[in-house]
Amino acid sequence: QPVDRGSVPQFITKVLGLVAVAVSLLAASAVAQLPFPTHDWTYSYGTPFSQMDQPGDVIFDIAHTPDGDVLLVGGFGYPAGNFILSADFDPSSGVDQRVSAGIRDVAVVRLSPSGEYRYAVTFGGIGDDLATGLVVRPNGSFIVTGQFEETVDFDPGPDVHSVASAGGTDVFFRQFDSSGAYLGTKTFGASGDDRANGVVRHPEGGFIVFGDYAGTVDFDPGPGVANRTAARNSNAFFVRFTDDGDFVSVTTFEGNGFESIYGVAVDSQSAIFAAGYFA
Repeated sequence: QPVDRGSVPQFITKVLGLVAVAVSLLAASAVAQLPFPTHDWTYSYGTPFSQMDQPGDVIFDIAHTPDGDVLLVGGFGYPAGNFILSADFDPSSGVDQRVSAGIRDVAVVRLSPSGEYRYAVTFGGIGDDLATGLVVRPNGSFIVTGQFEETVDFDPGPDVHSVASAGGTDVFFRQFDSSGAYLGTKTFGASGDDRANGVVRHPEGGFIVFGDYAGTVDFDPGPGVANRTAARNSNAFFVRFTDDGDFVSVTTFEGNGFESIYGVAVDSQSAIFAAGYFA
């Protein structure tokens, strides 16, 4: 039977309301002694073409580096048409103008602890390319994951590392050293739309990429094969890799509707918790 989703938020609201009252009564004196957060700075970038129902310029994730810098990942452009747009990523008197190669391009931005612009890395092809998650290692190197369409050159330097999607959107994860230099990229996907919604670090080493996939996907970007077939529309996955990006394992959740994972946490015992939706 169809689920009346309208009743769910009302129930949650009532329960959370009761909890909030209880917490406020128990902790009112403690909260009163806490310093109220103050606003220090704001950073923004964007293209001149966007609208509410089609946000083109987005930031999907944020992380701190060991030296206190801030990393942002997302994209810039316009997803509702093939407009070639540009954005100035340097909010100061300087200019760092970048032009999207297609619909949207990936953007990786680094700022100082006080919000000063350090650099941006952008890349993409003629399709819709986005970064949706990042994780920083203790040594300052970091990994960015997301999805791409068509053909993308993932190496921003003079060398070329072009990869073509197998069809629709494919998943990528790209590795940077602590200075933001390119270390390498690996991808996986099939003829359907395969998306990464984020990445987290595993306490035993390596990292986990999560999202959803369609069709039959080989989740091992190396010489091995780790095929999984979605039951019907799109199914959820999380896949673990070593620090070098080599495949370790994959877990999928298959149903007859639409499933995806939007959050993963790993505890000190290496138990993996996944959260998302299913239909």
